[in-house]
Amino acid sequence: MKKHYTLMIVALLAMLGLNAQAAMWLVGDAFNGWSESGNVEMTNDNGIYTYTANLTAGTYFAFFKDSQSWSSQRGPMTGDAAPSGDWESTKSGGAWKLATSGEYVIQYNYSTDQAKIALQVAEPFDATKRKFVVTGTAFGGWNMPPTAAQTFTNNGDGTYTLVYEGASVSQFKLAGVGENDTFDSNWNVFNSGCRYNGSLAVGDNDMVSGNTNNMNFPVSGNVTLTITEVTENSCKLNIQLTQEIVPDKAYYLVGNFNSWNTTSHPFTEVSDGVFEITETFSGSFKIVNETGSWLGGTKTLTAEDNTADVTEDKGGDMYLADEAEYTLTIENGVLTVTGFPAPEPETKTLTGVVRDAHNNPLAGVTVTAVPVVENNGQGIMRRAEGEYTTTTGADGSFSLEVPADANYNLTFSKEGYSSQTVPEDGINEVTLTEETITGITALTSEESVVAVKYVNAAGMTSDKPFDGINIKVTTYSDGSTTATKVIK
Repeated sequence: MKKHYTLMIVALLAMLGLNAQAAMWLVGDAFNGWSESGNVEMTNDNGIYTYTANLTAGTYFAFFKDSQSWSSQRGPMTGDAAPSGDWESTKSGGAWKLATSGEYVIQYNYSTDQAKIALQVAEPFDATKRKFVVTGTAFGGWNMPPTAAQTFTNNGDGTYTLVYEGASVSQFKLAGVGENDTFDSNWNVFNSGCRYNGSLAVGDNDMVSGNTNNMNFPVSGNVTLTITEVTENSCKLNIQLTQEIVPDKAYYLVGNFNSWNTTSHPFTEVSDGVFEITETFSGSFKIVNETGSWLGGTKTLTAEDNTADVTEDKGGDMYLADEAEYTLTIENGVLTVTGFPAPEPETKTLTGVVRDAHNNPLAGVTVTAVPVVENNGQGIMRRAEGEYTTTTGADGSFSLEVPADANYNLTFSKEGYSSQTVPEDGINEVTLTEETITGITALTSEESVVAVKYVNAAGMTSDKPFDGINIKVTTYSDGSTTATKVIK
């Protein structure tokens, strides 16, 4: 019977559009952060889920339905919007933004997919209990949390002051939070406070709560910033220049090679208005100027297209494909890059075989290729650079790689043989003859050979050659002789 009643309850819940296993969570910086776990679970009362909490103006939240995952997120119908205080339909995605701090009752009707976020007790806004900071290249760098030098002083009367030396014409953000809140690495902290998107001016600037776009600071020098008329969603920022500082013109090379460090590789002013740096690197890079602006543009520099305009603040990177020692020169806002590596020259291979007069392959022959003087077709003679050498192997063959932009004469030499020089188109088969030793017998004969003897350096004779240098004496039938040097 108990099992029967349980099934009836489950069936009844199904008829009402409810799920006995359903659950609802609250996610967002108004609670425990934008995470898929560790969020606040709501209390279920017959399909109406409820949670009551004190929440801070400027924070966001949404629902997770049934599971703690983004696929189950429910938010307002118009994206990020302020709660209406009445029942309103929800859809996938989006979040509610709270305009006022105080105690809220948050409800969700599971069966109708509607939410109600009602402010019960508004927390009085106290303009004297805020914290304000600036951060950005206009004020020394993008620091989160900001440095002490970027923090305003609370004057106790609802006004805030920052005296800063060395501000620059560049970008920054302004943020304000409650005195008990913390500036940390979460950029969402800038979704509260007052801010203005655009270029500011010296004097008063009305600012309202907005998104996280950067602002442009109008002057360079020592400045005093004063915040007044503070509300939850607006304020007035007064900028006063107390001492103008015109920075010397300066440029810095930044890129992948130095982890985008903005000051480690400065240019040198080599002459009036001309800046130069020589550095070995490759990859993406930009130029940073003395005000901290990043200069460049999306462009791959090559030896044929090696200039770029670096007078404007641009979002893209420049690029050098090959690592080499480049020289970068900036003059009148134009960057010129030199030092591109020379392309590898095309080559060709010269091959052939060297033999002796008896058609035997000759090993150890020195082969030297020298470019020939040629006319370039315009009456100008030129000589290709370089001289290339190799030796023949045991089979008499050789292979020599040379630049392809020239023709060559090849000289073949070996001790005991007469040297020979031939053009490259005649090197397939080369024959070297034994060298004739003058002063012994210079006669030659067409008669038949009678005897051959070998004489070594010690004066010993033999019918066979000695190891090393021999004098080969050939006697012919007419009594004449010839002598040649032979090396065994």
